[in-house]
Amino acid sequence: MQSSYAALKKNLTNEKWRECMINKAFNDHHKRVLVVDDDVMLRLLARETLEQAGFLVDEAANGKQAIIEFERSKPELIFLDVMMPDCNGLDICTQIREHPEYNNAAIIIMTGLHDFDSIHRAYKAGATDFIIKPINWTVFGYRANFIATAKQASDQVRYLAMFDSLTNLPNRVLLLDRLGQAVHYAARYNKMFAVLFIDLDFFKQVNDTLGHDIGDLLLKQVAQRMLLTTRSSDTLARLGGDEFILVIQDVASPEAIQIVVQLFMEHFSKPFKVDSHDIYLTASIGIAIYPSDGTTSSDLIKNADIAMNHSKKIGKNDYRFFSFDMQNELLQRITIEKELRKAIDSNEFVLHYQPRIESVSGQVVGMEALVRWAHPERGLILPEEFISISEEIGLIVPLGEWVLREACSQTKEWIQTGCASLKVSVNVSPVQFLRGDVLGMVKRILEETGLPPAHLEIEITESTLMQLRTMSIATKPDSLCNMLDRANGTQSDLITILQSLRAMGVSIALDDFGTGYSSLSYLNIFPIDVLKIDRSFINVIDESTDSPIITAIIAMADKLMLHVVAEGVETTSQKDYLISNGCDELQGYLLGRPVIWSEFIKTLGP
Repeated sequence: MQSSYAALKKNLTNEKWRECMINKAFNDHHKRVLVVDDDVMLRLLARETLEQAGFLVDEAANGKQAIIEFERSKPELIFLDVMMPDCNGLDICTQIREHPEYNNAAIIIMTGLHDFDSIHRAYKAGATDFIIKPINWTVFGYRANFIATAKQASDQVRYLAMFDSLTNLPNRVLLLDRLGQAVHYAARYNKMFAVLFIDLDFFKQVNDTLGHDIGDLLLKQVAQRMLLTTRSSDTLARLGGDEFILVIQDVASPEAIQIVVQLFMEHFSKPFKVDSHDIYLTASIGIAIYPSDGTTSSDLIKNADIAMNHSKKIGKNDYRFFSFDMQNELLQRITIEKELRKAIDSNEFVLHYQPRIESVSGQVVGMEALVRWAHPERGLILPEEFISISEEIGLIVPLGEWVLREACSQTKEWIQTGCASLKVSVNVSPVQFLRGDVLGMVKRILEETGLPPAHLEIEITESTLMQLRTMSIATKPDSLCNMLDRANGTQSDLITILQSLRAMGVSIALDDFGTGYSSLSYLNIFPIDVLKIDRSFINVIDESTDSPIITAIIAMADKLMLHVVAEGVETTSQKDYLISNGCDELQGYLLGRPVIWSEFIKTLGP
């Protein structure tokens, strides 16, 4: 091998030899080495040997030149002498290891045969290995190749540990490392930077509907499209699932971040083409800024996550900057969630009943069961503060079952005391339909309490129907027909449940009718017995002598043979208008506030 290299060199000029070696080095994965030593002869011998071994060699005669060459060439290997006139080689080793653009080079210390103290200090300074002087040049090239090969294997392991295997983006480990560097740099130079927590909206529905293989291909495309908005100095990482973090360096102002985020969201406006599917995605983004929103990596990620969840809460496909009000709100939520779990076990809930009055006779013919939380410290808490949380964490299933059982048991007791015409209305959450066995629960509770099914009314809201549809479909709004087809399974299941309840004798009420999701198709598709007009329409009566919407709803319900109940009746003028236009039942503060059962029974008369 050596003779062939020597023969080649003999027949070429120095310039041609250098060009040949450079080409060979580039063809051999650009293996680059830096030799740092004040001994000219040692550098010459090292160059000769390393070039023959296939390396591209750079030299430095002192510590200052070493740093300059390191920054310029980013070598894979560095051979570094310990003793030099202007500095100690171990100091150079430390500087390279602490360099902000450190590229994981292998550093081999060259030291004297008996300088074991230097060897010990070299490892502490970050050296990879050492070579004893005087150097055996016969094995020097082999040693360099061995270290380079070992480093390549180490780099591969490091890559697998630092990068996401699906998207090739940095993973959490590398993100935290980069974020730590960003914090250090910003603190030292008084800079600002931003952390964006990005969560894809409805990605789970893509996996559930189209499969995980399509979901993985989609994530790859999402990652590539996200990279279009980043600079080389920024870091885009995948935390896992459909969550990403973008670290934007050297931010001038929050307004500058808004420009980046808006550009980012524009890239999501076009569909992703995966196999034969056009998939529309949106993203919810939370933004935390160093140092105002946090001075550590963990605080910045946490606060960006809080802001992202706030963005999701208010409707998704949006972005929000972190504020400490959000953090306080989250802490309150965590407290409520913890106390809710305890409240279920401690039986801290009570039912209040609001009467429903028959318009013609003025008699109480039914009541709506409304749950209240009797908090041991805060007193009575209305459902607006805890129902949505209980739905999100799954507690609505046991809570909803308790409400139904308590309402049926109490109604049965009242019927036995002579109130034979009473009917109790109980609201059922969409989460109960998705996670619980509503039909089985109703059957079981009616049997346990002995309440005749005709005395129970199950209320579902228009938003429930919409949620049960959208929870089962992928985000592909290009075709309404396709959306309805994909939603067919859940929709059919819901229709079957409602039909089975009606077959038992239980009536079905559509609550909050007209609140934004209204569709006459619901009244044809779903088995509904009662329409409950939302209070927002009732309030209009006091502002005008006429309400065409209410009269139209009543007339339509009459044609469809549906019972009509008006909610939120609070004034005499509202009551009179509804009665004169044929509304069947009234409910509201004018006719009776929600009260506990012992108070409600007094409204029924002797």
